[in-house]
Amino acid sequence: MPSDDTHVLLVHGAFHAGWCWDRLLPHLTARGIEASVVDLPFTSQADDRRTVEEAIDRLAQAGRRVVVGHSHGGSVISGAGYRADHLVYLTALMTAPDDEFDLGGTPGMSAIVVDGDTVSIDLSQAVAAFYHRCDPADGEWATARLRPMPVVAMSVDPSGGGYWLVASDGGIFNFGNAPFQGSEGGIKLNNPVVGMSTDAQTGGYWLVASDGGIFNFDAPFYGSTGSQRLNQPVVGMSPQPDGGGYRLVARDGGVFNFGDAAFYGSLPGEGIPNPQVTTMSSSADGNGYYLINAAGTVWAFGDAPYLGNA
Repeated sequence: MPSDDTHVLLVHGAFHAGWCWDRLLPHLTARGIEASVVDLPFTSQADDRRTVEEAIDRLAQAGRRVVVGHSHGGSVISGAGYRADHLVYLTALMTAPDDEFDLGGTPGMSAIVVDGDTVSIDLSQAVAAFYHRCDPADGEWATARLRPMPVVAMSVDPSGGGYWLVASDGGIFNFGNAPFQGSEGGIKLNNPVVGMSTDAQTGGYWLVASDGGIFNFDAPFYGSTGSQRLNQPVVGMSPQPDGGGYRLVARDGGVFNFGDAAFYGSLPGEGIPNPQVTTMSSSADGNGYYLINAAGTVWAFGDAPYLGNA
C-alpha cells in the first residue's frame, strides 16, 4: 500500500484520453490513494511530454509522485518522468528518454486506419484488437470514445510490405515490415516536419521541415534549404527513383533540387500567383514532377505528362 502522501498520475495510451481511467479511479480512492489523469494533446511527442511534465509539477506538494504510463504513454513518461519519484509501465515499452514508441508488431495494429491527415482505429475491430479481455459493455463504452491521432505525411517501404507515418514533431510510426530507422520525436525542432520520402535504394527515409531542413535516416543527405530565407514555407518533398536526390516544394510552388534531381521549372517562374501548393510527386523516371494544391489543380514539369485536374 502506498504511503498517505503518495499521488498517482495516470497517463493514457494512443487513441485514448483520460476517460480510460474512469473505471479505475473509484477503486484507488476507496484504498485511500490520491490520483489524477492527463489528456495528451497528440499534437506531437514533445507536446505530450510537456503535458505530463506540467502535470507532475502541479503535484509539487505531494510527498511521493508516481507516474503510470500505458502503451504509448510509456514513451511519454520516459521523456517526462524524471520529475517523478517512481515510474510504472503498464503494458508499455520502457524507452530511452528521446526514443519513439515503435508500433511495429504491436498487437492490434491491424485495426489502424490511415485517413488523410489522421490515424485512427477501425471501430468494428476495436473490441477484438484492444478490449477482448474486458467486459463487452466496457469494450463498447471505450470504443465509442476513441479519438484519432494527427499525422502530416506517410511513405511506403520499398518492399511494399509496410509504411511509415510521421507526425509534425518528427515522431515516426512504422507498420507492417517497414523498419523503424530513427526519428526526431522528443527533440525540439526549430520548425515542424511537413513531409517524408523513402530512399528506394537503402530502405531509409528523409523527413523535411517547413524551413526545408532535412533529417535523414539510413538515407544520404544531399542538402537542404534550412539555412536559406524562403518566401514561403516548404510543404513537401519527392525523391528520385534511384535514390540519388530529392526535390522540395514550397507553398508558392518554388522548387529546390538536390543530388541528381534536376530542376525543370517552378510556379513563381511561371508567374502564377498564390497557388497554395500542398505537395509534389516525381514522374516515373525522375525527369519531371507534378505540383498539386488542395483544390486538385495539377502543374506538370519536365517529362511529367499533364493529364488533367480534379
